[in-house]
Amino acid sequence: ESMVRSLVRFESGKVATFEALMAEAVMAPQPWWRINGTKGEIVIEEGLENGALLLYNAENRHGLRVAEPLGYANSFGPELRDFAHVVLDGAEPAADAAYALGELRTALALYRSAESGQWESVWD
Repeated sequence: ESMVRSLVRFESGKVATFEALMAEAVMAPQPWWRINGTKGEIVIEEGLENGALLLYNAENRHGLRVAEPLGYANSFGPELRDFAHVVLDGAEPAADAAYALGELRTALALYRSAESGQWESVWD
């Protein structure tokens, strides 16, 4: 697969969209992550060397940079640090197996939904 778009409804009643695209073609710049809310939007800029965190709201209509880019490789630092802490120190991981299972079940529900054309539950 190279593209997925989904509409996700949570038990709380909140609804979110999720889009993922893997493409070898050259594409126009676009945010890698975007979180919309009732008061504004948070954007993580695209690119392996970019990735600054921007806030868009009524006070910052042109975007306020709230975090500088760290670069793509550095974005994995917290995960690698946690993994090393688990392996070397016997600590509990920050995200347990149930969290990973939830991500896997969500991906599988997306596949089922694409095939059935229906809403699919993640946990049934």
